[in-house]
Amino acid sequence: MSKASRRPIVITALIGLGGMIAGVFGFSSILDSGVATNTHLTTWMSEIEDTRAINQLSLPGTHNSGALYSVFDISGKCQDNDIYEQLQIGVRYFEFRLQKVNGSLRVVHGVSDESLTFDTSISILSSFIDQHPSEFLFVSIIDSAIKESGSATEGFEESVKTSLEANENAKEHWVMDSLTWPSTVGEARGKIHQLSRYENCTFGFDANAGWLDYDDTATGNTFDISNDSGKLHVQDYYRANDLETKQKEITSCLEYEQEEGQIKINYTSAYIANSFPPSYVPSISASMNEWIKEKLAEETGPVGFMVGDFVTSSYVEAVLARNEI
Repeated sequence: MSKASRRPIVITALIGLGGMIAGVFGFSSILDSGVATNTHLTTWMSEIEDTRAINQLSLPGTHNSGALYSVFDISGKCQDNDIYEQLQIGVRYFEFRLQKVNGSLRVVHGVSDESLTFDTSISILSSFIDQHPSEFLFVSIIDSAIKESGSATEGFEESVKTSLEANENAKEHWVMDSLTWPSTVGEARGKIHQLSRYENCTFGFDANAGWLDYDDTATGNTFDISNDSGKLHVQDYYRANDLETKQKEITSCLEYEQEEGQIKINYTSAYIANSFPPSYVPSISASMNEWIKEKLAEETGPVGFMVGDFVTSSYVEAVLARNEI
């Protein structure tokens, strides 16, 4: 048996052992997803008027959307609901870190192969939009090699295009002929809009050059991107020493008054470096997500894209409640 053939078996075995350890630590009760069958969540965008500006939406998203597995929680499980379930509970912003393996793209998080291909992800997302034309999605595509090694994957976008063009629904709904996003809900409906976090993109919002990675200061992880694709204000302070500092950054982004046409993307996910295990563990997210729901209930008005770990239907409901103007 080759090394390539043994690798998925080893990873699967480690994931299973990691799951048993999680049970010992009492994480099982935290992992209840609470997936809703409420059609209100599945088609919530149908209730938003066509004239609403995209930057005046409150839109729930997931960080590392396909990261359902981890090895001893070292690399970080980030979600409990799979992509289909996330769509059903109203998630409309997805993030995928992709690695090219034997010519195809796989969803990864650090050293973890998440047992999910990009092709499968495309099929799930595109089929959903085909069946629910009132909805629209934003999908962040990340070349994992840039983050892990600093070097871009050769032919990365060509691989992305190959996967998209092989899917009939994707060819119809995935926007591949524009470097800008729609400005209103009416323009966005029935489509999948890409955020391109890789070098030399030719479609999607070009966010590669301006997207800052972690530095030692909280303020260094809140930044603006302004180019021909449009304007973003991003809070992505993902490696905090404590929840309180992360919460302050989330609050600052919530209170930030964006420029005309500027979209806010507020990451509520957090890697707490001083915790054990030191990763995106469910116990940390449970505490953070309860705080998020309470925080959002304090005010009214749109809050932008809220992108979290271990997102549940109650998290989504809290975000959607801020669409009431």
